[in-house]
Amino acid sequence: MLQTNFVENSQSIIETHYYRYVVYKKFLEYLYTGGINLSPFEDLLDLFELADEVCLKKLQIDCIETIKKTITISNVIQLFNLINKMAEYYKKELMKYCFNFYFKNMTNVIRTEIFEQSVKNILYTYTHTYTRQQNYRIGKFILKFCINSNKRNSAKNIVSFKRFHFHFESNMCSNLRNWPVFSSLEPKFISEIHMVMVFGLKPYCRSRLNLLAVLLLLKIGKLGKRALIVTKEKEVYDLNDNLQALENRDNSFTTLYRKKIKDLCGKDIKTFAYSMGSHMLALTNEGEVYSCDNVYGQWKNGTFNMDLTFTLINIPVIQDSQNMKRVVDIACGNKHFSILTEIGEVYAWKSNNSGLEGNSTYGLSITPKLILSNVGCISCGYNFAMTVTRNGKVYGWGSNDVGQLGIGGNNFENKNMTPQLVGIPEGLVGSLSNIVTDKVTCGLNHTLVLTDKGAIYAWGGNKFSQLGTGQMDQFCSIPVMVDFQMEKMRWVDIAALNNTSVAVTEAGRVYVWGDCRGECISTPIATSSSNVHDAFGQCGPSIMHKPLILNEKLDILGCLGIAFDDYLTSDLKIQVEGKCIYVHKIILTICSLHLRTMFEGDWAENNQSVIEINKVSHDVYKAYLKYLYTNTVDLCLINTFEKISGKWKLFDLANGYCEDNLKKQCIHRIKLGITVSNVAYFYSFAVKYNTEELREFCVRFASIHMMAVVETENFAKLEDENLMNRFINEAGKAGCFKN
Repeated sequence: MLQTNFVENSQSIIETHYYRYVVYKKFLEYLYTGGINLSPFEDLLDLFELADEVCLKKLQIDCIETIKKTITISNVIQLFNLINKMAEYYKKELMKYCFNFYFKNMTNVIRTEIFEQSVKNILYTYTHTYTRQQNYRIGKFILKFCINSNKRNSAKNIVSFKRFHFHFESNMCSNLRNWPVFSSLEPKFISEIHMVMVFGLKPYCRSRLNLLAVLLLLKIGKLGKRALIVTKEKEVYDLNDNLQALENRDNSFTTLYRKKIKDLCGKDIKTFAYSMGSHMLALTNEGEVYSCDNVYGQWKNGTFNMDLTFTLINIPVIQDSQNMKRVVDIACGNKHFSILTEIGEVYAWKSNNSGLEGNSTYGLSITPKLILSNVGCISCGYNFAMTVTRNGKVYGWGSNDVGQLGIGGNNFENKNMTPQLVGIPEGLVGSLSNIVTDKVTCGLNHTLVLTDKGAIYAWGGNKFSQLGTGQMDQFCSIPVMVDFQMEKMRWVDIAALNNTSVAVTEAGRVYVWGDCRGECISTPIATSSSNVHDAFGQCGPSIMHKPLILNEKLDILGCLGIAFDDYLTSDLKIQVEGKCIYVHKIILTICSLHLRTMFEGDWAENNQSVIEINKVSHDVYKAYLKYLYTNTVDLCLINTFEKISGKWKLFDLANGYCEDNLKKQCIHRIKLGITVSNVAYFYSFAVKYNTEELREFCVRFASIHMMAVVETENFAKLEDENLMNRFINEAGKAGCFKN
């Protein structure tokens, strides 16, 4: 309305007659706060109708959740009479919820005065809903109950109704509808789920097992037939449709079975990693890593034991700070694992029972070993691993039998575990050495990377066309851009799983290619999926590439993040280096003291629709504006500190604009990237800008590594002798010269 030629667009007062004052006021309040404070059903339903009219789905969902919380024995029947005007999908959802409540409290509900007047109409309506869905048996039962409602006080009818309730319950969380393994879980239990991870036996998984063990693995290891569940109360379950059958050796037993994983219950689980065979990792929010080597059970004293056993992994101690060894990400391959610490160090190791099978474990020990530093992203394939450093370089190690390292050639006997820099062989156009990479993801034996410019490069195995190049070659050992016909499309996310690849465009469209349920798709094709998880559930191998978090609602800050750089809602353009960034004047006024002063004063920019900025690069200023919307810093380390060639970097901008919180985030980002080679430079930087926190951190770091620090180029470049002496003295006081 405010962006088109509506008459209201030029008015300072807009009058509305369609909704009551209390409802419209709560609607506007919701836009500011993200919360609903209404109790009468009538008001909530009117607010729902308003949300439907303005296409605000999140408000519709919040209205439904608020209604659910206010249902009581005395008003549940009344609600049935009010929900007919709702959108069909939400009408069904709320009606089913009311029926759940009704069945659980049937004895008391049937004694209410309004029950006698309404029950027949309600049951007929619900019966009709199920008949349209072709659940004839259910519909027939409800119809019979409705006709004999005069016998509603019969205990037999009540018990029968409750017994049948389980069969027609379909109040499944929408995020789980593409995952059949959850289809028979009770609605009450589903409402308590926080996180799920669907997994199963993957192709080419080879193990030295006897025939009975192989048959058991085939029975329990089907793709998408097993899952881990973490509840909101931090209980962790193993969900398997044949778990009990295996333990009892009863082939006819097929009911889903939940079993608690005692080793993980009570832990604050952040994520899981699973790739091949019988190995899995779990990571807690505190940075603890747990490993399981018996995902598909093990024989003990002649009995096949299915209990999952997780053990805490001992990460090598990093001396300078207890906080610095906290693990922030995990990855899992076939009998080999990688973890990423908060300071950007990657450790890798192999399974304790990896045996003689081995391209995946060349050079690795059974205890975590430091592989690479200054890393921001990790991923593992079947027998190789890939990383992206914080300055956007891609490294890989492990097997290169189908070119999955991207270093050119293919050598099945490659046993070198030294990280290899990914690049294009000399003589070919282009090179990843000149490209900044944001993310890497590995499939079974292929790799995808996403650059900061929104392009996707791929290499490795291509038997199922998983590289997305339009070619059917067996493999490609050098990086190639995904689908040259779509090179102008900007991608924002990637994922790989087995031989399937998925990517998301800037517009939110999900594409898939590779092995799509047995069909080889050689170039990306658009799907109807709304996210990556759904794409793997509908078109891929029916397992998850990472855990799915349920019931995460977008808060106001999240909504602002979506609005950033959105030309459809923007009322102001900021031009930097010839590129436009679309923003909202009111948000900038609220979030930035500097910009508020500019917009409220007599500055020339106050009346301009396009503001040009000259002192800073486009990437840095865009990161600053995004920070105002999201309160997070999204910029590589080199653009965080001190100006180069006269251009302000983010720290300079934060200092000049008096953004203290942004300065703290920049300092935190710098601390994560400090190494032996640059600690002297950052010490001088901290002294120059009088940042005590950073200076003290540099001193503590240097005191541990002083022998190496004094040999670096940055130490020799310290501005003057006094600064060098100060650096050495402070490091000495911190204990660097103690025996």
